[in-house]
Amino acid sequence: SAAHRKRPELLFIVSMDTEEQWDWSGPFPEQPFNVANVAQVPRFQDFCESRGIRPTYFTDYPVIVDGYGGAILRGLTNQPCEIGAHLHPWANPPFFGPTDEFRSHVVNLPLEQSEAKLDELLLAMKKELGVTPNAFRSGRWGINAPILELLRARGISVDSSMYPCFRNDYFDCEATPLYPYFPDFQNPAKSGEQRDIIEIPVTVGFTRK
Repeated sequence: SAAHRKRPELLFIVSMDTEEQWDWSGPFPEQPFNVANVAQVPRFQDFCESRGIRPTYFTDYPVIVDGYGGAILRGLTNQPCEIGAHLHPWANPPFFGPTDEFRSHVVNLPLEQSEAKLDELLLAMKKELGVTPNAFRSGRWGINAPILELLRARGISVDSSMYPCFRNDYFDCEATPLYPYFPDFQNPAKSGEQRDIIEIPVTVGFTRK
């Protein structure tokens, strides 16, 4: 129909947190980490390719350094997809003691700990996968100005850590825009003038307010 022909093109992004598996109702896991779930990634990639979708795999440290998980990821590096960085504080060295709920969120760590963990993650991605990521997602959601500065200094130009319409006792993303925007480094939940990093917030408006 004429109405159908005038319908605007829909642009969407598909991303997958590619991480260790564990019981999210239990304590934060410690080594050795179970990454058997990554066996499903090639099947998912085949599905995406059949639909013309180029997904982003936000991948964390245990998967990258695992012999089995790393081999699967290396097999993706020549496929139509992107491998981004995903930081789980409890699973990413260096370690600074047990992880509780508060410290499971990257934004709640002392900056020097976040920096050390980020650098270890990026080093592993380069060494094990030959990948220098362009995109980042924090573990447990949320981003702040100091971590954005760390990302910018390391050449990362896309962040996807903001979770609109949501806040709890550990982080606050409630006021985040629902659509991609360039965050203000002083207040990442608002648009700013910088153009070094774009924020791709996750789509949660259908399940929140």
